[in-house]
Amino acid sequence: MSQNKAGTISYPLSLRPLHAAIVAGLPLAAISLVATRFAPFGRELLDRYLAHPLDQVELALFCCGMGVFIVKLWSLRSEWQALDKDDWLPAHNGAPVAAGEAAAMARHAAAAGMEQTWLARRYANALGHVARRRSAAGLDAHLRGLADADAMTLEGSAALTRFITWAIPILGFLGTVLGITGAISGVTPEKLEASLSTVTDGLALAFDAPAVALALTMVLMFTASMVERAETRVLEEVDGRVDRDLPPRFETAETAGSETASAAGTVARAVAEVMSRQFSHLANEIAGKVHEAVCSGLARVSDQTMAIDRSMAIRMEESRQV
Repeated sequence: MSQNKAGTISYPLSLRPLHAAIVAGLPLAAISLVATRFAPFGRELLDRYLAHPLDQVELALFCCGMGVFIVKLWSLRSEWQALDKDDWLPAHNGAPVAAGEAAAMARHAAAAGMEQTWLARRYANALGHVARRRSAAGLDAHLRGLADADAMTLEGSAALTRFITWAIPILGFLGTVLGITGAISGVTPEKLEASLSTVTDGLALAFDAPAVALALTMVLMFTASMVERAETRVLEEVDGRVDRDLPPRFETAETAGSETASAAGTVARAVAEVMSRQFSHLANEIAGKVHEAVCSGLARVSDQTMAIDRSMAIRMEESRQV
């Protein structure tokens, strides 16, 4: 998406399904209806399945849905070309740059053209965010928000084709109701005997209309699944490309915080080592003093015990002499 001079958001044609259906679907429907009317072959089959106005409305809706898918597929060609370009941003030597360089990077990306692609819009939005804030803080969260917004925009662009895929079978069942009603309304034995074609024509509409609707719906659903898968893959590639290119280029608060945390961790480890050495030395000193005190105490106890033994021996000797 881009902004015009009035400041409103302008989406590409692939993200405006109603405009895509008008620009591509209606001409395709007109060509198809004219071709079925004047086709040089298959006249009997076409007259059977596309003669009723309800069948022609089903075909017109089918062409509108296919017109949207044609526009989307054409835009995917530009998306892959944008992803193949390598010069969206200036050359980077690996060192983080200041947030003030975001404006110059945005101008460089805009000079690459293809401003209607997902990748160009993502670069413009992300770099504009950094330039306005003059800081790359929170860039990762902003990129996640942009990715979610683009996914929601892509999901919304499929609303019309889903409605068409739902509406065509409903028209087929409406043809069944109209066919059966026309076949049995006002039928009497006399009219049935006179003109059996009135009943058979109504029954033909009752069965042919849903058959055409289901066939067209199957083609639409298969095409829708292929287109949605391709668009989702492109959007995933854009998410990965922007995540690889932008956050590592800027000095962010997270980067500064990680560097500060790393320095603080180094200091903390050094302090812990010094404290560990001091504690070990203090523990050794305490253990030595405790050992000396215990040994000294044991020695004193041993001396006192020996003195008591000598004293008792002398007294016993004196008592024997007496």
